[in-house]
Amino acid sequence: MSKQLDWTPRQIEHWWRGRRLQGKPSEMQRFRETTWRFFFYFFAFWLGLYVVIDVSIIALFYRGHKVLVAPSLAAELHGFISQFAQSLTEIILHHH
Repeated sequence: MSKQLDWTPRQIEHWWRGRRLQGKPSEMQRFRETTWRFFFYFFAFWLGLYVVIDVSIIALFYRGHKVLVAPSLAAELHGFISQFAQSLTEIILHHH
């Protein structure tokens, strides 16, 4: 190969090394992705915990009444929040 290209073996090694690293993300890209993943799961956890605790309090309040809105509302709210957070995160990650 070095005779065909008129390159030294060291030049060919250098070219292969660069070619192999071409598809890898840079350290900054990996750092950004890791940071966004951390913040997404951090806020998803605390928001989920808040929703569960808040819905539990609402369920206790309405337990004496014949209104059973809280469990269904909690499921819908949880689904909406998780889908919204996931969509927002995907938009942000694909934008960068």
